Amino acid sequence: MYKKLIVVFFLLANLIGCTEKQSTGEDFSFTTIDGEIKWLSDYRGKIVIVDFMGVNCQPCQYQLLELKKVYDEYGDKVEIISIDVWAVYGETADDVRSLLKAFEKASIPLNWTFGIDDGTLWNKYVVEKAVPTLYIFDEHGEQIFYEVGYTPYDKIVKYIA
Repeated sequence: MYKKLIVVFFLLANLIGCTEKQSTGEDFSFTTIDGEIKWLSDYRGKIVIVDFMGVNCQPCQYQLLELKKVYDEYGDKVEIISIDVWAVYGETADDVRSLLKAFEKASIPLNWTFGIDDGTLWNKYVVEKAVPTLYIFDEHGEQIFYEVGYTPYDKIVKYIA
């Protein structure tokens, strides 16, 4: 009887731990395209949108346009971080820079933080291995939104107001 209770307790403790871990804004680090190490906690006090993307992903490019609208409207309340997780497929910081230059040439400057992943965030946060994947964290770092695939402006701003 006690062995069964111990097994049940162990399983519940592990399941609760996994659920709790997914629902909070962990303090992960990432490298910007300029080589600087940043932490999610560096942005506490503002709503943080983390956009896991790939340079050669067309839906990701459309997602950047939606994030540009958010940035232009709510830049004082929101931090946006776009992290290229397709380094696992060979994309580099130079590829991200080239994408930013192409947007700038089209008169669409993307003035938020861009990073490059070493595979760690790809494995931990891009659960369905599909981009774009969007997370929104509140001012305290608690995860309040998660979606795989293109997310329109109207859906994003519901979590900012």
